[in-house]
Amino acid sequence: MHQSLSELLEKGAMDCFEDINEISHFSAREKKLEDQVQAMKDEWKNIRFELVPSKDGTTCLLHKPEPIWDLLDEHILRTLAISISPYVKFLQSEVNYWKFYLVRIQ
Repeated sequence: MHQSLSELLEKGAMDCFEDINEISHFSAREKKLEDQVQAMKDEWKNIRFELVPSKDGTTCLLHKPEPIWDLLDEHILRTLAISISPYVKFLQSEVNYWKFYLVRIQ
């Protein structure tokens, strides 16, 4: 449904300006959090885990794990910050799952 500005004004949209502004602000913050979570997920898509045999050959070890641990720590901190945001309610379950997933890997 498309309406012109004059149609919205005729219907009293300016009477709801504060509400519209508040909802818009809240939605923008929710979208920012959603984008941050998606960006973290996208970063992990490009991470490759290189395994090398241990000295005794009985198991494999992660080769050069430091950058992976650093990214993991950074994402856990970001996720914890997102999880306490007042704007997270919309994606609380997704953030909780992501936090659980990262901590489990750690």
